[in-house]
Amino acid sequence: MIEKLDKTTIFSIVSLIITILLSLVLFFLDKKEMEPKYAVKESGLLAQLSNEEPKLKIIWDEIQVQNVRSADIAIWNAGSMYIGSKNISETDPIRIVVPKEINILNYKVVNTSRPNLVFGLSLINDKSSDREIQINIIGDEALEKEDGLLIRIVYSGADVNEFSVIGRIKGAKSGFKKVNWWDIAPKEFPLPLVYTILVLSILFLVLGFIVASLYAKKLKTNKSKFCVVCFINGILMIFMSIYVFFKYIKPFFFGMPWIS
Repeated sequence: MIEKLDKTTIFSIVSLIITILLSLVLFFLDKKEMEPKYAVKESGLLAQLSNEEPKLKIIWDEIQVQNVRSADIAIWNAGSMYIGSKNISETDPIRIVVPKEINILNYKVVNTSRPNLVFGLSLINDKSSDREIQINIIGDEALEKEDGLLIRIVYSGADVNEFSVIGRIKGAKSGFKKVNWWDIAPKEFPLPLVYTILVLSILFLVLGFIVASLYAKKLKTNKSKFCVVCFINGILMIFMSIYVFFKYIKPFFFGMPWIS
């Protein structure tokens, strides 16, 4: 039976199997759920007193400090289901837990994934050891997939990177998951690696066009179920390559642009 099949038919069967397997993998990866995540960028030193310059003073809002540092915290929804105000618990809202060793000088929203996303920030438990910055969504908006905000905290004190995000999101039992900043930041890769990934993506796209066009011609004279399946397979390969590029390859290389 296999000997009677020409090379084109064998190629189409193999590509169909590959497409089906990729579809199943993407189906399980793209589950409909909320995935609140956050990442903390390594703190940066903005100013610091020096023993070599005893007359140097750092004044922030009329208060003398030893140093000034900043930390960026990105919070977003990585899931396919949106997170709206009704999904956020009123008794356990979204909060950034601030390390005890630092003194907060300022905090603000630096950027958001969309211009119409507006957030309110407020410092709570200011006099206790567990200070927190509460985050509220203002208006009738929601965090869609890959929606989020970038918060910058300016502080004085030790060089710490132990900021954490807590809060109850209804429908997300695991709560906020911390990921590495490198996983979401725009990246710089060696050109050979970039070209290799792009060539493989384009190759899969071209193969889809070849299969679709080949069996589109055959369907004019042979309307067998096999030709129909192979034609559909070619179309699926085209859409699959485009989907994979924008959903996985593009974010992997370019990250989330709103955090830069």
